[in-house]
Order: sequence, then C-alpha cells, then structure tokens
Amino acid sequence: MMKRSEFVQDRNLVRDKAVGALIGLAVGDSFGDAARMQANRESYGIMTDFNAGATWSTDDTEFALLTAKTLIKAKGNLTTEQ
Repeated sequence: MMKRSEFVQDRNLVRDKAVGALIGLAVGDSFGDAARMQANRESYGIMTDFNAGATWSTDDTEFALLTAKTLIKAKGNLTTEQ
C-alpha cells in the first residue's frame, strides 16, 4: 500500500493510477455487460468469442468518465454550482 506522501510527490503516479483504474472499470464493465444476462448464458453458453475491434460501454462507464472529467476540470474543488 502506498502512502499519501508518495502520491503527493509524484503527480505522474497519481495520473497513471487514475487512468489504470478507469481502464479497468471500462474493460470490466464491457465484459460484464456482454455476459450479464442469465438468459444469454442459458441460450448461448459462456461467451468466449468477442467481436474484434468492437467497442461498447454502459452508462456506468460513461458516468465514471464524466465524473473524472468534471473533477479534473474543477481541479478537485467541486461546488453545488458545478
């Protein structure tokens, strides 16, 4: 576990961790959404073949990205007006 002081000293580390978290969220969201319905699993089995080059996301990913963009734009200082 990293200490807060290590994050404060290395802005690139903070950015890399945040980007990695958002990428992980988006990938997990896409895989989870593709196979989330029990009916899909019953009809088609376990999904093993994803369409190469296809992309999609759910509103969960979109809201996370919107929140991240808002925090970046506000430099972390959100008010009720924002």
